[in-house]
Amino acid sequence: MTDLRKGLLLSASTSLIFGFSFLFTKSITGTVSVLSLLGWRFLLAFLSFFVISKVFSLPINIVFKESKPLFIIGFLVPILYFSFENLGIKYTSASESGVIISTIPILIMILSSLLLKEYPRKKQMVGIVLSTFGVILMVLSKSGQAEFSLSGYLMLFGAVATYSFYAILQRKLTTFNPYEKTFMMMLCGALFFFPLALGESLLEGNLEGFLLLPLRNRDFLISLLYLSLLSSNIAFLMSATSIGLVGPTVAASFSGLSTLTTVVAGVLILGEVLYPLQWFAAALILMGVFIANKQ
Repeated sequence: MTDLRKGLLLSASTSLIFGFSFLFTKSITGTVSVLSLLGWRFLLAFLSFFVISKVFSLPINIVFKESKPLFIIGFLVPILYFSFENLGIKYTSASESGVIISTIPILIMILSSLLLKEYPRKKQMVGIVLSTFGVILMVLSKSGQAEFSLSGYLMLFGAVATYSFYAILQRKLTTFNPYEKTFMMMLCGALFFFPLALGESLLEGNLEGFLLLPLRNRDFLISLLYLSLLSSNIAFLMSATSIGLVGPTVAASFSGLSTLTTVVAGVLILGEVLYPLQWFAAALILMGVFIANKQ
C-alpha cells in the first residue's frame, strides 16, 4: 500500500472513530460531569498507552530536555482544544458549535499554505468547501436555535485555531515519530484534566464517588473504554501518522465524515429521524470528500 493510500485510509478511519465518540460522550455526560469524563479518559489513555508501549516495545525515546515541541503539541491538543470546545459548547447551542467547529478544515488549508507552503489543488479547495457546507447544512437542519454568546463564540474559535495549529505542528515535527507524539499528548491530558477532576470532586464532597466511578457505573466504563482506547490512543495515533503521510489539508478533508457518522449512528442506534435536507447534506459531505481526494 502506498503512503498516499495509507494516509487516506487512516484519515477516514480517524474521522469515523471521532464520529462515534460523540455518541459515547453524549450518552454519559448527562449523569457525569465533563471534567470527570476528561480526567478519567486521559488518565486511562496514558496508562494503557504506557503499558502497550512497554509490552510491544514501541519506538518511544523521549528526552524531556529536548521535548519542548512535544509539550506544545500536548498543550494544544488535548488541553487547550478540549477546554475551548467544552466551554464553547456549554455557552452556545449545538448548531452554533457544530457550524464553527466544522470550519477547521478551511483554516488548516489556509495555514498549510501560509506556514508550510503546501498549497491545495483546486479540487481540494472545492471539495473541502463543499464538505464544510454540507456539515453546516447538516447541523443547522437539526437545530436552528442560536444563543448569541460572545464568550461561547470566542471559545469555539479558540478550539478551531488550536486544532488547526496542532495539525500544522504535527506536520512540521518530523524529528518525533507518531508514537512519541501520541504518548506526550496522553501524558499532558492526564496531568491536566485528572487533577482538575479530583479538585472538582473534593469541592463537591464526592471524592470516593469519583475514584470508584468506573467500577460503579457500567455505562461510564463502556464510554470510558471507547473514548480512552479508541478515540484517544488509536485515533490520535492514526491522525498523527496520516498528517505525516498526506499533510494536514488532505487529512482534514475527511473531518466531515465525523459529523456524518454521528448523525447516521444517531439514526441507526438512537432511533433519530433523518430528514430530506439532511440526506442532501450527507450527499454534499461525501461528494466533497471524494472531490478533495480524487487523484
